[in-house]
Amino acid sequence: MKASIEWLNEFTPIKIDARDLGERMTISGSKVEAIDHPGEAISLVVTGKIIALEPHQNSDHLLVCQVDIGQPEPLQIVTGAPNTKLGTVVPVALHGATLAHGVKIKKGKLRGVASNGMMCSVQELGFTPQEFPDAAENGLYILPENTPVGVDIHSVLGLDDTIIDFEITSNRPDCFSVEGLGREAALTLQQTFTPVTPQVVGRLADKSSELLQVVNDCPELCAVYYGRVVMQVTIKPSPFWMQRRLRACGIRPINNIVDITNYVMQELGQPMHAFDLEDIRDGEIHIRKAEPGETLVTLDEVKRPLDDKMLVIADTNQALAVAGVMGGALSGIHPDTQTIVFEAACFDAASVRRTSSRLGLRTEASAHFEKGLDWHNTLRALNRACELVEQLGCGEVSADWTEAKGLLTEPTDIVWSPESINAFLGTQIEAGYMYDILAKLGCVHLTDPQSRPARLTPPSFRPDLSSEADLAEEVARFYGYNKIKPTLLSGKQTTLGGLTREQSLTETIKNTCIALGYYEAITYTFESARQLDRLGVDQDSPLRRQVWIRNAGENVAVMRTSLLPSMLQVLNNNASRGSLEAALFEVGTCFFANNTLAGELPDEKPVLIAARYNLAEKSDSGQAFYQLKGLLEEVFTALGLGEPILTSQHSRTPYHPYRYAEVAFKQAQETTAPAPVRVCGSLAYLHPETAREFDVPEQTAVLQLQLPIILAHATQLRRQKPLPKFPAVLRDIAVVVNKAVEAGSLLAAIRQAGAPILSSARVFDVYTGKPIPTGQKSIAFELAFRQADRTLTENEVNEKMKHIFAILKDRFDAKLR
Repeated sequence: MKASIEWLNEFTPIKIDARDLGERMTISGSKVEAIDHPGEAISLVVTGKIIALEPHQNSDHLLVCQVDIGQPEPLQIVTGAPNTKLGTVVPVALHGATLAHGVKIKKGKLRGVASNGMMCSVQELGFTPQEFPDAAENGLYILPENTPVGVDIHSVLGLDDTIIDFEITSNRPDCFSVEGLGREAALTLQQTFTPVTPQVVGRLADKSSELLQVVNDCPELCAVYYGRVVMQVTIKPSPFWMQRRLRACGIRPINNIVDITNYVMQELGQPMHAFDLEDIRDGEIHIRKAEPGETLVTLDEVKRPLDDKMLVIADTNQALAVAGVMGGALSGIHPDTQTIVFEAACFDAASVRRTSSRLGLRTEASAHFEKGLDWHNTLRALNRACELVEQLGCGEVSADWTEAKGLLTEPTDIVWSPESINAFLGTQIEAGYMYDILAKLGCVHLTDPQSRPARLTPPSFRPDLSSEADLAEEVARFYGYNKIKPTLLSGKQTTLGGLTREQSLTETIKNTCIALGYYEAITYTFESARQLDRLGVDQDSPLRRQVWIRNAGENVAVMRTSLLPSMLQVLNNNASRGSLEAALFEVGTCFFANNTLAGELPDEKPVLIAARYNLAEKSDSGQAFYQLKGLLEEVFTALGLGEPILTSQHSRTPYHPYRYAEVAFKQAQETTAPAPVRVCGSLAYLHPETAREFDVPEQTAVLQLQLPIILAHATQLRRQKPLPKFPAVLRDIAVVVNKAVEAGSLLAAIRQAGAPILSSARVFDVYTGKPIPTGQKSIAFELAFRQADRTLTENEVNEKMKHIFAILKDRFDAKLR
């Protein structure tokens, strides 16, 4: 909501700098977004009157003008503007002047004739022809005849004014008006407030009630409707002061009648409309719902289909306007209009919002109505418009008005006490100050200051005041939040916030992924129901337990049951933009439907997904798989889960059938029995068809972990062992086995056979190719042997190596390489 300082001054005197006002208004609750000085770039431009005019001797289109700028000698200016006329008053840029966009004006000669300045158009002053409808599109801007000469153009065009742009919340419809902001400024500055009190003379011989009848067929959607007839209307441009104020609010002036309705809407926050009385059939206005199939051509010359849920203003024959949104072209104001009807009404906010949404048409009027207006303000706005008509001399107002009322509501009384507000705020504000502030806000006190509890009626224009807590907020913001000393809650134990165990462990997982170079992705929790089809998921899969969203589009129809589709879309975005490699992760929630008819909420299961690709990776290198395996090991280490167990499995889409492994871990237990193994996720390459469907590289590997499982067994306890006192004996062993044999199975056998003196074992090489026979592979292991209380002898290590190889040969038909 924009308001100029000049306009605000009509409601309360503004004697401080605009920046100071903005800061104080922001502190008191009316946040200032921007402060604009429209004439800041303009300098040395004054008004001048053309007193002499003659053709240029060396040009057939230039004119030499003598311009009176209030100085002893006139100023000679050469111009080629086609609308240059003797006696007109125009803006004149003097030597050294600065215009819009940084244009500098200097003395010079045009075809040999001295020109000591320039006469300006609206564009050169930083405006558009739309903002000045009476200005020539290509030519000088002609000022009103009575404009004094030699006056700074800032004061004439209002460029010396300051415009403040306020950010108003939707629960404060009263502040969507200059008067409402003036009231806030008066309270903030602790000054008097002068509201608008229109005075209309009217013609006693003519009555609106005899010229116009109003029938309200939808009292639940229209609280009140007023109409007042204005006769002998003269359509012409509105006065300059009104145009200036409208432009300051971002509204383009059109003509005096339309400008009056826009002016009242900005001043009082009440949208208005003007009909041509001759276009209202039988002099009757009906407030009704549209007929099925009915259409209306609105003021923007668009034919709009209506339905029976839309409220319209109609005569006895057809719709004339969409209530609260936009008027119709048929009954609009045109140059030869002589008799008009001013409309001021209060329509249901929800109805206007739905109608505006259905029509895809949002206007200034609908934006006001959607926030809920005060029906008490409607008649005042109507009379204000009529007062302006009389002030501008553009018509004769009828003696009375016609009206139709619907369901009216009144503010509900609030019970409160100064003691309760002080206890709530932690303050010691005097009761008299509270009474005074609330009275200035428009509240009507129903009890004297000594009565407890106190009772008051909030003003009808403040629908946000409904409880004692709302009153406490009003007291606090005008008393000054900065005056309230921060204190602890009286008699309460202070608590410090913190993360739960699960939140802390989840942060540990995220930090581990980031430390290893993975970027976090955040995707939507809703997606298209087709995503599972694209993954090739079976119809009987648990992933098909989808939660459907009501009134949602096709692309956001269900809550996700897998993070994979959204992660593949992120990978696609990276690959399609030329990223040669990507490593991403997300911790997100999947949703699984329960018995929704019985009111059961869906199951929510958090999942970790990590994925990566590298376009330089060879198809059989397994690089992405091993890098994700490294991430998995680090995550398990950070959670105290020990070494992950990967078991090769045959998989179906969306994963590669022979490049898929289940991820598991051994559950910790205090007994000596073998620890049970718990499956918690998967690590695999994508199926080629899945990769093509989502247009991602085929060498894309994906890790998924079910967080509820691993978090339930995670621990932050760590067992520490003393550093070894005796050296380790290192040995390498390379064996040739069938390609189907897993390295993990060999490692497990080696560790079992090497106990208790084998301290560590790891794979350091896997090789296929000559001279290894076809269908086989060579796997090399590094083994470390150590005893805690002595140095091992070579014979002890050799015996253990023989035993290890014997076990490998017996179980896996391994051959020593």
